[in-house]
Amino acid sequence: MDDTYRITALEDKYFRVPWYVEVTTGTTGTITPPTGGTIVLNQWSGSVSAKSSTITVSEKPTGIPAKTAAGADITVTMSVTGAWALSGTPSAYPIAIIYYYDVKLFNFNKAYSLDTIASPAIHTRQHAITATADHTSTATSGKMLKADANGLPVDATNTDTDVADAVTKKHTQGTDTALAAVGTKNPPIDADKALYRDSVASDALVTSTWTQIKAFLKTYFDTLYFALSGGTLTGTLTVVTGTTTVAPIKMGAGTNLTTPIAGTIEFDGTNFYITI
Repeated sequence: MDDTYRITALEDKYFRVPWYVEVTTGTTGTITPPTGGTIVLNQWSGSVSAKSSTITVSEKPTGIPAKTAAGADITVTMSVTGAWALSGTPSAYPIAIIYYYDVKLFNFNKAYSLDTIASPAIHTRQHAITATADHTSTATSGKMLKADANGLPVDATNTDTDVADAVTKKHTQGTDTALAAVGTKNPPIDADKALYRDSVASDALVTSTWTQIKAFLKTYFDTLYFALSGGTLTGTLTVVTGTTTVAPIKMGAGTNLTTPIAGTIEFDGTNFYITI
């Protein structure tokens, strides 16, 4: 077997290589593998043929799944012809679609192998995130942080000062004053307040003075009962019209005055008296 044959046989061997395509817009498209390459499907568990990934500032896959604005991982479906579709719209572009292709050694170009960028794209997990050597951030000093759709830290609404203030004002459980221990006052005065819930404002706690409460009750009771002022009836008194079963005025029987008083009307159960 001569050397030429062996070299040719080696060059004809196929290699399975991971590679990616950068997606800058849309949720569907077609991948063209590197020269001489053929797309291979189902290379991940669960018969997954391609995966989405976020991209570093140097446009290299991180291996972290791209996410939708709602925070869901984006999955990728792909056919052997390279037609691909994302499960949702990425919260930010660009992203990468990682896939495998087969290529003969003769056509293989190491520049189109994900192995050549794996090290620059992934750095040691156990190091201080405060280090600026390989991290950039748009976070504002003094702001609390929250995770964005990709799980990366961004500004939250509150500042550290806001949170510290809320903690200072926190309520300690079990420190409420029991109703039985509340002081008493009798009688209340008009400026005192009553506490209740406002049914038209989501049951928010509100107060009213006794002046307001008495005015409300007077307005209500005036619609139900005949009003007297100081025990003296003022104005014209109109009584109900009598019927065959209802008398306009009925007086109860009682004991007459020992000394009659002018202007009085009395009924002792037998006789009716008017004193002039």
